[in-house]
Amino acid sequence: MNQLGRRRLSLWHGLPAILLAVSAVPAAAGAEPLPQVRFDIAIGNAKSLVQTDPGEAIRRAVTAEQAAAAIADPERRQLAVATARWLQGKRRCGSIATIAPPC
Repeated sequence: MNQLGRRRLSLWHGLPAILLAVSAVPAAAGAEPLPQVRFDIAIGNAKSLVQTDPGEAIRRAVTAEQAAAAIADPERRQLAVATARWLQGKRRCGSIATIAPPC
């Protein structure tokens, strides 16, 4: 086996150790990023649907608010909940605007 092949092989053997070390960093720091990630995905999905499917956007914003409730950091949780509620209200005002004056 040539030198390049050995390097590739050693990288593949070292990859699990690298992934384990990287995944242990948030756990060691006492942070759990999963609820924040779930919120970020849910709110991103909701925002992407605001113009095309308002009803689904509201449902996704409600899901994002539920995900936000699991965020451990109180400041981040409060901001995430406020963002989800803002998006719900924004979309509801936009829906009503076709029938009544805007909010």
